[in-house]
Amino acid sequence: TELPITVLVDGNTASAAELFAAAVRDSEKAVLIGNTTFGKGVVQRTYFLSDDSCVRFTVGEFLPPSGNSFNGKGLTPDYEVSFTDEQAKNPYILGNNDPYIKKAVEHLNGVTK
Repeated sequence: TELPITVLVDGNTASAAELFAAAVRDSEKAVLIGNTTFGKGVVQRTYFLSDDSCVRFTVGEFLPPSGNSFNGKGLTPDYEVSFTDEQAKNPYILGNNDPYIKKAVEHLNGVTK
């Protein structure tokens, strides 16, 4: 698409969601808005043992097109946005007062002008 794209991220953005965010940013198709992501850039596999215990091994690493690993450090957004303490208490009812959405709309309006 030739339309501008924003991807909203925060500390709960992890694993494949981080890979998606990194990939669209690396392709210069999108900007990231929010705060630093979780930093889970590895693939793990759980093996169950006969005594009902299990062991988990890291079997791979997610690498976006840039090749820069985000494992253990997360992705830093292009535009930093966070909830206030009051907003964080009930982020699902913010509507037009959501700072992430406001910043995304502001960015998209600036890009499309």
